[in-house]
Amino acid sequence: MKLRPLTSYINSLLLVMLVFFVVLFNTTTAYSSSSILLIKPHKSIQLQKDCNINNGSACNLLGIIYQTGDGVAQSLSKAKLFYQKGCDLNDGQACLNLGNMYNDGNGVTKNLSTAFSLFQKGCNLDYALACSNLGTMYQTGQGADQDISTAAKLYHKGCDLDDGFSCAKLGALYVTGNSVNQNISSAVNLFQKGCDLNDGFACTLLGAMYYEGNGVSQNISSAVNLFQKGCDLNDGSACNLLGNIYKNGKQKAVAQDLFKAKNLYQKGCNLNFGRACTNLGIMYEDGNGVGLNLSNAKSLYQKGCNLKDNTACILLETFSYASDS
Repeated sequence: MKLRPLTSYINSLLLVMLVFFVVLFNTTTAYSSSSILLIKPHKSIQLQKDCNINNGSACNLLGIIYQTGDGVAQSLSKAKLFYQKGCDLNDGQACLNLGNMYNDGNGVTKNLSTAFSLFQKGCNLDYALACSNLGTMYQTGQGADQDISTAAKLYHKGCDLDDGFSCAKLGALYVTGNSVNQNISSAVNLFQKGCDLNDGFACTLLGAMYYEGNGVSQNISSAVNLFQKGCDLNDGSACNLLGNIYKNGKQKAVAQDLFKAKNLYQKGCNLNFGRACTNLGIMYEDGNGVGLNLSNAKSLYQKGCNLKDNTACILLETFSYASDS
């Protein structure tokens, strides 16, 4: 039984509110781009020698090798030991990576207090992503007493150290005026800096400003280009927003293209952005730009719901109810 489409309900959500708040409070647990290395076997032997003579950076890289299983059998216990030694030797990235393990409960017992201390040490060592993660703890009140002003200071430090995600999060605080004086002009500048640093989320937020004409002259073409850059940089929310634009078209600025919309929603869903899964599911449920496939729609609604997209959960519940009727 085909369900009553809820596309108009889903796409009526305010664009900027969607972007600002869906991703903002997620602590970054990914490694910095400089951490993802393919290290040849003979290099890992040299790293072991360097770590043995107290080279903290080498210890950190060994931790990454063992955490990712890059050329060696994956061992989170060894990764933890190497990160710990690297952090003890004042390598800020090692402190960040070990903090992420404790923050996520990955290979260790989850311990936000320990994660906090490690992020704090990494930030004191001027490792930007550690400042960003510490700021998120203060902003969310997870692992620290909530203190948005302190979060803003930490994002400022991270941004000054050229972490684009810190620039994005600080800019979002300036847009909302949450415990800082609202300053749209500063927000735009911060989003621009973050995007120039190739942070996908910052590009998405800057795109939203151009889309809405908030702090800048409205420019849909610029918004589309920024959403495309954000999507290319693997920000799932950017793929989803660009998918919305192509699905519906935007006056004379963007022609409707359901094929592009479908592919963008698919990429966003693959990047675990729940709303993209939901929107792709709607296309399958309606047979809009894709073949009608209720099984695919249900699976996508389930994934979206698992990724905490409330609309997906509503659609899934309605889907199940209709199937039983």
